[in-house]
Amino acid sequence: MSSCKDFVIRKGVLKRYKGPGGEVTVPDSVNIIGDSAFLDCADLLSVTLPDGVTRIGKYAFSGCGDLQSINLPEGLTSIGEWAFEACGSLQKVNLPDTVTDIGDYAFSDCRSLADAEGFVTVGGVLYDYYGHSGDAAVPEGVRYIGGGAFYQCTELKSVTLPDTVTSIGYGAFQGCRNLQNVSLPEGLTGIGGWAFYGCGSLSAVTLPGGVTVIGGSTFQDCASLYSVKLPESVTSIGDSAFKGCRNLTRIDLPDTVENIGDSAFRGCRGLRNITVPRGVTAIEAWTFSGCRDLRSVNLPDGLTAIGDSAFLDCGGLENAALPNSVTAIGKSAFRGCGSLQSIALPEGISDIGDSAFSGCRGLADGNGFVIRKGTLYGYYGQDGNAVIPGDVTVIAGGAFSDCPGELCITVPESVRAVSDNAFSRAVLTIRIKNWFPGLNRAVKRCTVRAIFTDNPSLVPGTLRRASAIGFALEPEDDLTSETSLVQMSYLARNASKLCGQAFDIPEMLRFMCDHMLIKAKDFDIYESEAERRDEPELTALILNYQNKLGFDAIWSARERKEQRVWDYADRRAERAANREADGNISGLRFVTAGRLRDWRSRDKLRSHLELHGAKLGGKVTMNTDYLVTNDVTASSEKNRKALELGVPVIGEEEFNRMVGRFYPDAESVEIPAWVRTIPSDAFSRAVCLKSVTIPGSVTAIEDGAFVNCPGVTVRAPAGSFAEEYARNNGISFEAE
Repeated sequence: MSSCKDFVIRKGVLKRYKGPGGEVTVPDSVNIIGDSAFLDCADLLSVTLPDGVTRIGKYAFSGCGDLQSINLPEGLTSIGEWAFEACGSLQKVNLPDTVTDIGDYAFSDCRSLADAEGFVTVGGVLYDYYGHSGDAAVPEGVRYIGGGAFYQCTELKSVTLPDTVTSIGYGAFQGCRNLQNVSLPEGLTGIGGWAFYGCGSLSAVTLPGGVTVIGGSTFQDCASLYSVKLPESVTSIGDSAFKGCRNLTRIDLPDTVENIGDSAFRGCRGLRNITVPRGVTAIEAWTFSGCRDLRSVNLPDGLTAIGDSAFLDCGGLENAALPNSVTAIGKSAFRGCGSLQSIALPEGISDIGDSAFSGCRGLADGNGFVIRKGTLYGYYGQDGNAVIPGDVTVIAGGAFSDCPGELCITVPESVRAVSDNAFSRAVLTIRIKNWFPGLNRAVKRCTVRAIFTDNPSLVPGTLRRASAIGFALEPEDDLTSETSLVQMSYLARNASKLCGQAFDIPEMLRFMCDHMLIKAKDFDIYESEAERRDEPELTALILNYQNKLGFDAIWSARERKEQRVWDYADRRAERAANREADGNISGLRFVTAGRLRDWRSRDKLRSHLELHGAKLGGKVTMNTDYLVTNDVTASSEKNRKALELGVPVIGEEEFNRMVGRFYPDAESVEIPAWVRTIPSDAFSRAVCLKSVTIPGSVTAIEDGAFVNCPGVTVRAPAGSFAEEYARNNGISFEAE
């Protein structure tokens, strides 16, 4: 028996049942079973409802797996969504004639309600199918195929629906990958979204005349579908309705269609021709993208917009006449339509998105440019020198993405905007009268060799070198002007860094030699590079420059450089001696070359060094104390520089011992007296560690320092911080 205390009732609505389950009788005062009232009452066996109950809310008995029986009283009019979902033990339902509304999935997953053929039907609704036959004939009298009724019935090969069926619910046949045939009755008027999603073996479908809407993703990923017949009654095709139907070669859209949703035919790569009905006013985003065999599209008068990526990667599209009514074309709308030979833009068009015609090689003019309405969408010229026409105002995204090798681009003053990815990852030389900020982002991912501009002061610092190289190749007539002096000063100050590029570009090297921009202190670098390249003309140029500088100047610079190297070597030796004396790495400067095995995070390495007063540098200089590398014999630039400056090159194992990071085979370790802090990763790999001697100087041990050393014994002075740490963390301790 149920107690009144088991029910939460407010104004005739049973809000929640809190009892122990079993056989439950709902009080007579209740006229509505509220949403989720008995949700997941696992021990509920039977329920008796009073005659006054008119409505059962959604999820009311959902998840009551042991519920075997329930009386539904006369006068009940409504059963909510998912009301008896997953009531697997429910054996019988007597549905009163007064019930006029049953929500979706109300009796889903009620296996015990299945008939001998495996069908679960209640009130003319088919909720589930548990049969194992490959050919299923839905019982007569069923009006509605409920949502998910045949969900992932992978054994199903064909389905026969009775004439009484008028509607198919959401995802009704979703995932029936072996379903080949389905007969749709003439009285069918509605097909829900995702109804046949993923039915990969379904080959042909004929929709009856009463269907008006094809829902979203209804036939998505029906890979074998090659034939679809739509009736004149269809007015709307939902988002992704036929997406991924790669074998669909033809579909005739009736004139009654007024709306085609996003991605409706996306990836229908076998589709060859399409005529868009006259009632459609917009091609939505991605509608025909990836239809690579599409040859022609007939667009209706009255069409006003073509959405983003609508025809993206339709590589076979040759003809797409735009009606005069079109006013907007979205970004990437025709991108990748390489076979498109011509497309006339209406006079009234006011909005064309970025990259709308990128990759449309067939639209290129005699010079290889694809230009529409003042926007440059692509360059397909054979010449590496692209002189952009003077009527271009915008350079669209991907305009030069198909250009192999190096490019020299001349940008006219008319250009006022450049998309961020206009040049992709090209190797560029840029000629432009007035540099403008929009170019900064556009070349961010490019390698810019040289910049020729009348206003180098507008070029950002990251491109300063390219601007100076451009000046060296085409200097101003007046080398005494402020701009010339600034550029020449930059070349002189950075001569050592520019050596490689100067030899790559002989005209630049000649300019620097002609105007004595290579100082005596940098001459050795140029002399070594000339010897390495072994090019007679450039070698002669450097030897001639040597005569201009004079041997005294060169030797004086060499002597000063050698003296500096010796001075820094003395300082390094002094710091090395101090470290040998007390093991302290404070004040040392380290540089790394290559990926270190035990220090994959540079930030972690920097933090570890800074903790002990050392520093991590980016490049080898005279002030570097050690170069740490995973290969001490490598001929990398850093290794060569270290050899030149006398900087010691050490391997990772030696470095780890130096900075207090220990290897797996370490069994006994004595921490140097200079150490103040033991970081958390100092012994992360020392799994064999048995004892560690910690001096009294240590005042901090980070959490987890010995987490990988379960059998370790800490030896330290009595009363020290190390003793306190060991005892607080359950680590064996021995006083020294």
